[in-house]
Amino acid sequence: MRENRVRLGSVATVVGVLLASGCRIVVGLLALAIAGAIVTGFIGAAIRGELGPQPLPTPTTSRTIMKSTLPLQEHWREAGLFLFWEEIAASGEYICFADFGYRRWQQEARLHVWSARNGEPLWAIAGLPPVSSLATDGQRLFVAVHWHLRTYDLTNGELLWRTPGYVGDRIQPLGEEIVVYSTEDSLNRWEQVIRRYDAQSGVLKEMLRIEVPPNVRLVLRSSSTDYWTDGRRLWAEDRISGEVRWERRLERRLENWLVLTGSSLIYASGLYPRLYAVDATTGVLQWAYTSPLVSNFALGNNILYAIRQDGALVGIDPQTGQERGYIQFSPSETEEGPRSITYWVETSNNWVFVYFGDSQELIALGP
Repeated sequence: MRENRVRLGSVATVVGVLLASGCRIVVGLLALAIAGAIVTGFIGAAIRGELGPQPLPTPTTSRTIMKSTLPLQEHWREAGLFLFWEEIAASGEYICFADFGYRRWQQEARLHVWSARNGEPLWAIAGLPPVSSLATDGQRLFVAVHWHLRTYDLTNGELLWRTPGYVGDRIQPLGEEIVVYSTEDSLNRWEQVIRRYDAQSGVLKEMLRIEVPPNVRLVLRSSSTDYWTDGRRLWAEDRISGEVRWERRLERRLENWLVLTGSSLIYASGLYPRLYAVDATTGVLQWAYTSPLVSNFALGNNILYAIRQDGALVGIDPQTGQERGYIQFSPSETEEGPRSITYWVETSNNWVFVYFGDSQELIALGP
């Protein structure tokens, strides 16, 4: 009996080992099959061209001018440019922008400076981190990239200075100073941070931190007034007393920069923005331009320029909100639904530069 039990135990052990080995074999074969399927999938995706970065969007039909009532004509255009938001700046003889591309399967931004008069490339820098904002004072080009601010000589692209760390992403040149705005979360506390740099040397002259509720940010600062928003309201606050002078409800969040001209504060609000002008001191509505836009708005030569939803570049009187003229482009269709395509307008002296993100064209219009 004892011998039988020993034999049965030995048999059970052998069977257990075989079963365990079989399980490991099955698991190994299963893992090998999965790995093979993955490799096969990669090979198939490579054959179909699905690996690597997503291709850039295919541009739509090139735009042509159908009718113009503005004293502008086309001088040059460049196609095949894929631009981000807020990345065109112009001053005097220069037009500056950053476009988007891939390098070894990695996203990169490429900074360009061209002649504003003929579109001739002057200098370029590739391999930049994503660019969030550009500004120029006519001598220098200020570029906010992730984590720092770079400043270039506008004439030759020489790097003049850069900040060692993060500074923000909204740039405002003010004479020989550059002001950078950011909203930061510091130890579970929201702060509006304002940094003032010497534009020539890059020396930080002042850093101001203001504790604010979540989603509140400073959108413009004048000599006497701070203009704030929380996405639902826009209000003006006296810089000395902190008193709220006026407040207005917004249709939607603010789009782009505000513009102070004369006694008016002009802003855009809405998914397809409308323009509004209010008295900068009292907040009383002066006018509203209700035709939906797809671009930012820019003030040049005492005219506000923007691209309407029908593809027309429109010129608006900043005192009355009335149209001064337009340039109708064809095709007249622009983006529908959620906004994801860049349309941009920039001005310099008597020139207007328009960018259509769907046709990927930058067009220079001048006298």
